[in-house]
Amino acid sequence: DDGKAVLSSSDDCTVKVWSMEDSSIKQSILHGATVWQCACMPNGDVLTACADNIARVWTRDPARMAPDAERQAQKEIAEQSVMAAYGKGSSSVPMEGTVDISEMHSTIGKKNGEIKCFREGASVFAYSWNAGARQWDKIGEVVGSNSEKKQYEGDQVFPKGEYDFIFDVDMGPTRGIGKLPYNKGQNPMEVAESFCSREQIHKSNIDEIRRFIIENSGGGGGAGGGGAARGARGLRPRVCGGRPG
Repeated sequence: DDGKAVLSSSDDCTVKVWSMEDSSIKQSILHGATVWQCACMPNGDVLTACADNIARVWTRDPARMAPDAERQAQKEIAEQSVMAAYGKGSSSVPMEGTVDISEMHSTIGKKNGEIKCFREGASVFAYSWNAGARQWDKIGEVVGSNSEKKQYEGDQVFPKGEYDFIFDVDMGPTRGIGKLPYNKGQNPMEVAESFCSREQIHKSNIDEIRRFIIENSGGGGGAGGGGAARGARGLRPRVCGGRPG
């Protein structure tokens, strides 16, 4: 908006703000998938179109910012997607072939947003190269997909197949338990919307179900990358009369 910066969208799931004065990266914004396009709006906000089928508006104006919970959810979704991508291939990145954490400070990233794994003890962690600060920013632990996934029989909304989690959702005494399949890297908001549509419950339940998914899927890394959430706490949505509106 000041004419001194340009925007770029990338296959590395980021939008970058570049300084026209010294070609440095002023900001890198992580998304949940490839960012197909970005544009600066007349008021200075930035609009991005992402491969996860979500258009987002980014602003510097506190009055137009989303609530803290939504911004945190966006951050977690983006980090989950990165971790899921690396988790799928973690079995092909053996421990002995991963750079030790002691070498991280002497390892220079090739480009801003580059993802690299470092071994720390018995675990492997993914880091993102921050070209502006010239440092590796920690994303989270890479958890392999060797653990047994759970088979879901499929329904009119969720396809048959293997899922990282199959949650038991308490729908109340008259409706019993609803099955909610979820894979790491999926958009919790979209999954929550699909669940509400399938169960014919009101849209006012979407945010509660979204938070339930994030909390019980480990927030991007913690549930071992495999089995369903056994013993996950039940969610009792506020079921409103009529069909979703």
